[in-house]
Amino acid sequence: MFTLVSDFSKARAAVARIPGLLHLGSTRTLSGNGPSTGTIVSSRVEDDVEAKIESMVQSPKSNVNKGVGVQFQNVDFDYPARPDMRVLNGMDFEITPAGWTDRLMD
Repeated sequence: MFTLVSDFSKARAAVARIPGLLHLGSTRTLSGNGPSTGTIVSSRVEDDVEAKIESMVQSPKSNVNKGVGVQFQNVDFDYPARPDMRVLNGMDFEITPAGWTDRLMD
């Protein structure tokens, strides 16, 4: 399980870069004298996209007390193949930024 931490961190960083890439718009061009894959060149020299994105990415420890939660109440569930066999019956649970709790109800 701990081997996935590195992959998770890379995925999180990649997802955090998406808004910055979308914000680039059509004013940026690919340089012809960079690596063969091309690099993004800004029309303004002071525009360091990578630095901005890295500053937006927070470490997991820094956002422990931030975020929103979701609460489900009276959840019923059965599989379509077996509608007569209810799996969840009136279950309440809450997902918070710090974890999740559940309360089983009849």
